[in-house]
Amino acid sequence: MLLSSSAQYGLLDKSQGEGYKPSAHFVKIKKPLPEENVEELTLECFGKPKLYRKLIKEFNDRQIPSEVGLANILERNYSVFGQASELAASVFFQNANALKLIGQDQIFRVELDLTVLGDEEEDGDEAKPKRSEKPAAAKHTTVNPKPHGSTPPFHTPPAPKTKDIPIFLKDNREAKLVLPADFDDEDIRKTVKVLTAYLA
Repeated sequence: MLLSSSAQYGLLDKSQGEGYKPSAHFVKIKKPLPEENVEELTLECFGKPKLYRKLIKEFNDRQIPSEVGLANILERNYSVFGQASELAASVFFQNANALKLIGQDQIFRVELDLTVLGDEEEDGDEAKPKRSEKPAAAKHTTVNPKPHGSTPPFHTPPAPKTKDIPIFLKDNREAKLVLPADFDDEDIRKTVKVLTAYLA
């Protein structure tokens, strides 16, 4: 999950037969040259995911809804369903707040040329909500400066809190034992005691 998210942000490249490796963009952020602006490079990472480009286009220079409201929008307008919409909204807010893109007035402001990152219209974006065109206005970069060599502040979905252990039964049936992801030997012993109690 971490590798996949890093690839979406443009920090890793994946090639057939070679797997993941640091992208040129990551190298620029990690070891910038004097003329390279780490804050701008980090902001470009924020705009790499297709969904983020759509949200930037929809809400830039506008008041962004609450996290719950954004989750509803993701489900209704962007086909991100169930808990995935809640998680996506939470991660989006974490990233936007880390980059200081949401002001105290809840206005979402980001200065980013989306055309250099990719055209979201290629992704079948016809269902995207239509908004009336606004007069061009000056935008303000509000990226939080980061020291050279720092890693981008992007957040990834948290690791699962439970672990499913498959148990193969007779007649090709299957059961699953769900345990906390951090279970230990004592947890296993207690689980065995409970299951043993079910024996005739």
